[in-house]
Amino acid sequence: MQIRLKHSGLVMVLIMMLGTACATKNCDLEQIYQSDRVCTEALCPPAMPQDGPGSPLVPHADVKVTVLSDGMFDATRSVIFEPSSPQPERAPVLFFLHGFFDADPRPYETMLRHFARKGYIVIYPSYGFAWNPKSWADNAEDALRRALDELKKPGHIRPEEQRLAFVGHSMGGILALHLAERAAKDTSKRIPQPKVLVTLDGAGISTIAYPYVSVDELSHIPASTWLLMIMAQESYQGRFQDAHHCEGDDKNPAMACNAFSFTRRAWQNTPQIPLDRKTALMIQSDSRQGITLRSAHNAVQGYCGVFSQPIDAIDTWGYWKLTVGALDEALRDEPGPYAFTQTQERDSVGLWSDGQPVKPILSLESCLQKGLCPDQLR
Repeated sequence: MQIRLKHSGLVMVLIMMLGTACATKNCDLEQIYQSDRVCTEALCPPAMPQDGPGSPLVPHADVKVTVLSDGMFDATRSVIFEPSSPQPERAPVLFFLHGFFDADPRPYETMLRHFARKGYIVIYPSYGFAWNPKSWADNAEDALRRALDELKKPGHIRPEEQRLAFVGHSMGGILALHLAERAAKDTSKRIPQPKVLVTLDGAGISTIAYPYVSVDELSHIPASTWLLMIMAQESYQGRFQDAHHCEGDDKNPAMACNAFSFTRRAWQNTPQIPLDRKTALMIQSDSRQGITLRSAHNAVQGYCGVFSQPIDAIDTWGYWKLTVGALDEALRDEPGPYAFTQTQERDSVGLWSDGQPVKPILSLESCLQKGLCPDQLR
């Protein structure tokens, strides 16, 4: 779709955008699916799972992309990814909320296409600009409503609004819970109530956005909601850099414990959600013979090109598997071993080529419920 610029005088911004576009590109999902599984090196990291939510076993061979935008300064613009080949008549909806500076979907696009090829409509809003967080929640709601209305037009897959997920990375994780609380309190029902919330290393409590997007009040979120919170190891360990600010929620957290403080606050402020519908997990890093699987704050993203952010087991065995597992259970009524139940299938991050397991995904429930937070990771 052709996008019109409403304003001029943006030469420097456009040059920066062009430079980024030339240096980076979206990774080829089909190539990732069909990658050679035969290891020819002395040691190789895990290939994709052979089955399950993180695997290349997908019911749709393609993705249809629609851009809804009135130009660069359209605060409610969004990108819609629909499963295709074959195109279903209707499908559940995933509303994906990006991190602070990621209005462009490219850092997440490979993962979003995987979600779509698993059978979910994915809506990716920009929700405004980084310097104006006061309007983010309103813009995100407007973008969701606009996208759902667009999907009801001919040529699109009918959105199953009653089967809706909010998934967010970084600041988008806070926004996901914040919007779920707003939807629950809004008697006009302007946007549907999500059935499942997934946060991917949610963070942002110590930013300028937090007064306007917060998780201090979440009591109206229905007890029937499913909640999965995933944390990166490096974010968890960041709390040790300033333990004083990470001890509790009675003070503003330091940047080092941003994600940990969000996860703890979100957990404590949703006591109405029963433990069989709520879990918090941490993806660990691993490294052997110079090969590193790094569980960092932006590991959920994947870029190819000069500024590459590799798509590896942290993605396919971690974020992709856990997120789709949660969606399948909550939106499709397909209970499985991949999200809310502690199983080997959920916690596994695959095997190195010599048969040694990658460090497993860890539960943080004892840490968040009882304060029994491990200082060392296994």
